[in-house]
Amino acid sequence: MMALQSEYQCGRLTVNVRALVEPKGFLRIIMLVIALLAFAITAGFNSSNSNRLECTAPNSTQTQSLVISFKYPYTPGDFSFSTAVNCSATFSRKTFSSSAQYFVGMGVLTMLYVIAALIIYMLFITPELYMAKWLILGDFFLTFLFGLLYLLADIAWSVGIADLRSFVEDGLRGLGLECLGCTGEVNLQTFVQPAVSVIFGWLAAFLWLTSLWFVYKDTHWHKDQSGPLASLYAKKKG
Repeated sequence: MMALQSEYQCGRLTVNVRALVEPKGFLRIIMLVIALLAFAITAGFNSSNSNRLECTAPNSTQTQSLVISFKYPYTPGDFSFSTAVNCSATFSRKTFSSSAQYFVGMGVLTMLYVIAALIIYMLFITPELYMAKWLILGDFFLTFLFGLLYLLADIAWSVGIADLRSFVEDGLRGLGLECLGCTGEVNLQTFVQPAVSVIFGWLAAFLWLTSLWFVYKDTHWHKDQSGPLASLYAKKKG
């Protein structure tokens, strides 16, 4: 059985495809997928008319309903309410865009950085390139920074989801009194979609901080070097 070639020559560049299956590169690929899922789920979340209040007004036998709708990025203009009766009530809107956009932004930045890092791993982490040492150091510090920022994004979006749910519930009860003259059962959507996005976000932060160790092993600070950079150096010495 023919073994997979670890290096390919492309003009003057040597493409080290083995970097993709080394722990550091493989974790980057997983992070790319996780980040894509996290921000896609968050940006695609909307109410789809699932948040409603149903009640029967005094001196009436007919059940009325009121619906609050919203969508990403959860600015005041992205919230609206509808009901079968004429209602001139003022819906006090809030914004939850900062935490949501921060979370989505981290997902997009993660994708861009991971793609750039994989290209660097395959093309520029070679003993022939003097700046390879500094590229590894830059990768180490940026990996730490991204891990920290993703942790903060997860915390912010977790709080944002809880606030969003409370806001919708309180809004339904308040508008129910003003528009329908009654309060009844509030039916909220499960909010499973944003909860899943938070789980993916925590996983992404964990992968960032986990990969920090493998990046550190390729720096000059680590005495017993291993990984793509060390193997390339060993190959040159041999």
